[in-house]
Amino acid sequence: MESNQNSTKKNTTPYDGKYFIIMGDIIKSARYSYDELKIFRKIINEINTNNAFTSPLTITLGDEFQGIVNSLNEAVDVLFKIEEQLILAHYPFQLRYSIGYGSIITPINSEVAHGMYGEGLTITRELLEKSKRDKRRRIDVYLPNTKFSDILNELFFVYHSFPDNWNKKSFEVAAWFHEHGAYYQDVAEKEKKTVAQIWKREKNLRLREYFATQDTIRKVSQIFSILYEDANTSIFYQNMKKTIIESFKKEGIHSTKLDTIAENITPEFFHQLSKVLPKNEKNGNH
Repeated sequence: MESNQNSTKKNTTPYDGKYFIIMGDIIKSARYSYDELKIFRKIINEINTNNAFTSPLTITLGDEFQGIVNSLNEAVDVLFKIEEQLILAHYPFQLRYSIGYGSIITPINSEVAHGMYGEGLTITRELLEKSKRDKRRRIDVYLPNTKFSDILNELFFVYHSFPDNWNKKSFEVAAWFHEHGAYYQDVAEKEKKTVAQIWKREKNLRLREYFATQDTIRKVSQIFSILYEDANTSIFYQNMKKTIIESFKKEGIHSTKLDTIAENITPEFFHQLSKVLPKNEKNGNH
């Protein structure tokens, strides 16, 4: 299926605040053949087809892409799906990624992530360029909270150390686990191998640790989304508001203004919470 990025029709969504941006490029792309680079385009097209984006992944310079999503969870999920597709293709090349957050001052194009401007895009681009100077780091994250950025960056550093140390045969085995599940017994049955063979390969490749690290990154991303994304739409905010209203009603307080009262109390709770939780910092370093 041809990517939306080739469409000339522009369907735009009005600017609505700050966004999460994911960017990536092929490391040392000049060494790869045209056929190998076609795999890159195929992966991007497949991710776009099977996922909803604020603005879809768009190949910008032949070996680079960018896209816009509404949450950190979505950005992390997209990155993992791209990595999974690379593993299923036996990792024909390595990608470098950056995930950033910030404002976009132009209308959001829902068909192609191109021709937009804003601090969020600038931050994410600078992060990708900066990561090119670190030969051992392939995934970098910028969040408005430095402590969460630091935690995710260290977890991603551990995460990509696994595939970075696999060989061609390793990716074939890792692909089996992505296709059949993380249990070596299931993989052995599907691939008609002995349980002992697959257990040994799983242990040598540290696939259990690989999937555990991936799961931990997802959980940290979810915690960030609950605590630090727009309070007016966050799960934490909504649950607090609901709890306050229910508590008033339980105490026999009935008023048409309960919703307004809860909305006034909840931001104050967030303010007090910020004193004990990691501080939101506008210009945090990763």
